[in-house]
Amino acid sequence: MMLELAEYARANGYIVASPTVVSTDMLDRILEKAESAHKGVLILVDEVQSNSEELKKLIIAYQEAVGEGKNVVIVWLTEPIRQLINS
Repeated sequence: MMLELAEYARANGYIVASPTVVSTDMLDRILEKAESAHKGVLILVDEVQSNSEELKKLIIAYQEAVGEGKNVVIVWLTEPIRQLINS
């Protein structure tokens, strides 16, 4: 499913990133590249651990990026999102 989503996004002009390490610095670097290329970003994150401090920081950075009007989407493959919110 994630591969199909990535192919669809690329075909529609998005930059697709599948990081092995999730961090706020990673999001900043990806957004900088996307802005210079005038493209949106799809970030695919697989096997997320809900108790990860890096993940919490990434979520905050993502919310800030969206608030600034940046064209970024994150797709998580993880345990139910409710558990992430409650942890």
